[in-house]
Amino acid sequence: MGLNILLSLNKGSKCHDGTAMDANDVKYTVEKAFSKSSPSLTKGSWGPITKVEVLNPLTVSFHLKTPFVALISFLADSFSSIICDSNKGKSGFGTSAAIGSGPWKFVSWTKGDRIVLKKNPNFKNFGKLPKNPGAPYMDGLVIAVVPEPQARLAALKTGEVHIAEPPFDDVQALKDSGALKIMVAENTGQNVFWEFAAHRPPFNDKRARLAVGHATDPETAINLIYGDLSMTEACPVSRGVFGNDQEFCLKYRPNYNPEKARALLAEIGYGPSNPLETTMIVWTGGNRPKLAEVFQSQLAEVNIKANIEPLLVL
Repeated sequence: MGLNILLSLNKGSKCHDGTAMDANDVKYTVEKAFSKSSPSLTKGSWGPITKVEVLNPLTVSFHLKTPFVALISFLADSFSSIICDSNKGKSGFGTSAAIGSGPWKFVSWTKGDRIVLKKNPNFKNFGKLPKNPGAPYMDGLVIAVVPEPQARLAALKTGEVHIAEPPFDDVQALKDSGALKIMVAENTGQNVFWEFAAHRPPFNDKRARLAVGHATDPETAINLIYGDLSMTEACPVSRGVFGNDQEFCLKYRPNYNPEKARALLAEIGYGPSNPLETTMIVWTGGNRPKLAEVFQSQLAEVNIKANIEPLLVL
């Protein structure tokens, strides 16, 4: 039960090259993500998919190894956008070429600088909420890379850019001044969470992973860095995502308990004279490095020495 999900596609969707977007493109997207030679990070969101079967051009069947309640929500996420099977065999996929099915068509990507897109005139939006059912109103979109928060704020104020994440510390002052329109999203699904290299020591031992959970106090850390701009989350999927049940998740997540963390680490041979050493790879932006520094301090209290390594994702 719950091991097969049948999806019907809307008729009339087009790929960026003008071909029909159909079940073969869905199958191609998933199989490319699960490719052993070049797997995608997206596959971690799709759970235990074992097979994608094309029943007809507008019907696709997902076969699962075990039930996965969040699959539908994750398939609807922007990170799960369909790429068309006409990409097959093209060189430079994702860097100099990409054929998708969304509202924006790929033009160019200059690593570390910008991504240039143009509108897809054939786009049809079958969603229930958006007011615009067709192509974007704008002719193009440029996504510029501006890592420095104050530089982003300056670009917003001068009109050089139209949308950007301002420095979090300046949000309240910007709200009070009325100089910019500040939008604070709710239920965005943007979680901050731990991921472990569970295939090798020390985190192949469940006790090491639990020790990290008991050693860190997310509520204190999040309130310290973000204030009322964010909230603590008990589940591995965010509020607003199907499958989130705060009461249920609180029963199973490790509660903040430094003493228990020290005891678990002692069981596997770590202590004050022999701390567990590891590296936290942290996305830049959104004050994440500052949040990592708070967690770094909390981990140090239970004999975990965590180095911070920033990761800029473009």
